[in-house]
Amino acid sequence: MNRFVIGIITFFLTFGISTSLVGLLFGFPEVGRSYSASSHAARNIQRVLDADVRNGESRRLSEVKLYRLMKRMTKHGKMPAVDGEEFVNRHQSIISAYTDKSSSIDVSHTPADFQYAWKKHMDAWSAEVESTRNRSFGDVFGAKDEPSEINATWMQVLRIAKRYGVPIRSRYMR
Repeated sequence: MNRFVIGIITFFLTFGISTSLVGLLFGFPEVGRSYSASSHAARNIQRVLDADVRNGESRRLSEVKLYRLMKRMTKHGKMPAVDGEEFVNRHQSIISAYTDKSSSIDVSHTPADFQYAWKKHMDAWSAEVESTRNRSFGDVFGAKDEPSEINATWMQVLRIAKRYGVPIRSRYMR
């Protein structure tokens, strides 16, 4: 009987020490706090990012269709189905629709620094819509990437999201 009690005490003592060491090395889990402030912020930020990705996928599909049409028509030496000005107008309409949709995403439940970065990102997209009005067909059709201001503000949005514990998924990378 004495050995049995000593065995149980030894087991719990060993378990307690190993659990404490693991906790000290890797951090203790937040037991009973599944709705902590940071996880709540992370969920709200992730909702915004996911909504934006859906809007971006729609924008990209529309742009791909438009670019393929222009390439196909140009490749075969035919007159494009749309003239250059109409192409620029269609492109502007596509990015304007994306900007309107993503600007209307409710970010009021996200942290202030994320809201600020999000506004800067949407401002960059609004500036892109405006600058498209002053571009020629060749400038828009020859563009390969999004402007650096859009990329810079998006990376800032992702940095802040990561700071709040949002996993940065590959679909968030543009």
